[in-house]
Amino acid sequence: CRRCRLSRGALSRWAANTLRDDDESIIVCPSADDSYGFPKSRVLTLDGEEKYLEFSKIFKSRLFIDLRLTFLRRIFTRFLERLEKDDIVYIHNRPDFGIAMSSVCRKTGNKVALHMHNSHLLSVPTPYRKRLNVQALAFCSDFLRTESRPFFPNVPLAEVIPNGADERCFFPSANGSLNGTHKPVILFVGRLVPDKGVHILVEAMRKLEQRGVQASARIIGSVDFGYRSPSNYVSQLKENKPSSVEFGDYVTGLALAQEYRKA
Repeated sequence: CRRCRLSRGALSRWAANTLRDDDESIIVCPSADDSYGFPKSRVLTLDGEEKYLEFSKIFKSRLFIDLRLTFLRRIFTRFLERLEKDDIVYIHNRPDFGIAMSSVCRKTGNKVALHMHNSHLLSVPTPYRKRLNVQALAFCSDFLRTESRPFFPNVPLAEVIPNGADERCFFPSANGSLNGTHKPVILFVGRLVPDKGVHILVEAMRKLEQRGVQASARIIGSVDFGYRSPSNYVSQLKENKPSSVEFGDYVTGLALAQEYRKA
């Protein structure tokens, strides 16, 4: 059987890295680039997913959940056309996708697994928890499994799969840090949004600088996955940052691994 992984952003790259030596699996995501190292013929982009995300922000009330699920199933039409009898649908971090696909897969006989990387499962309203008819749950930590498992007793399997790293790309330098100095370099890698707390790091660096602590911070990322224009949030961070903070461009793969080696 094949594994069809539905994911977005960093998690679609996670899936590509995990499945790159698999000759049959398909990745379903909003977008992908050449750095995924995954054959384009096996990457399926979902037209309308970005519109769905905007739609979800506007219609986030529980009253609109059925409307959102209908919207999702329509987006999945192209994907469902490629779904074969014994395929396993493996969804990353989207309980709403899990609910929408489990109702469809009950009819087609396909199995569904949902792999969680944060606490989104807790946001599923009580009336809809029974609709999450998946055969397995996976979590990236014991904490996530412990907090979510009691709410989904009908799911037969719940396992922890810790996140890993690509050892062909991410490995320490032979002589330690490459920054050429003993001054600590604090590295942040991620989306530059308030939820990630970049402003807290910037403020912490300001306090360290005021106390005469010799350290610097390097912030790598963008507003969203990929190369995006800066937001007001990012512009304000750059305008008000202390001299010990430096912003770098969005990078992936080997270039990103080198940033880690320099820290």
